[in-house]
Amino acid sequence: MAKKVSKAKDKTLAVFEDYQRTFGTVYGKRVLWHLMKMHGFMEHSHVAGDSHSTAFNDGGRNVINNILKKMKVDIPTYIKMLDNYDPEEEYNVLDQ
Repeated sequence: MAKKVSKAKDKTLAVFEDYQRTFGTVYGKRVLWHLMKMHGFMEHSHVAGDSHSTAFNDGGRNVINNILKKMKVDIPTYIKMLDNYDPEEEYNVLDQ
């Protein structure tokens, strides 16, 4: 039983490390930024009078929250960083 638990912990740790490796690159940050915009991460999810749309919006935002948690990111700090983030600037750097 202890071996099974240890193996499960190893797999969980590997997934966390994969998230950090993937989204820690320039390419991963650009994809994460795109996902944040597509899922309204920086917007309010509430749609007045429409609980289904609100739940749908919250689901999209929750995906981003889970990615950030797996990356062990301090979300308020990350949001401040995004205020100064320009994905076009990274495209220019990658083209050189």
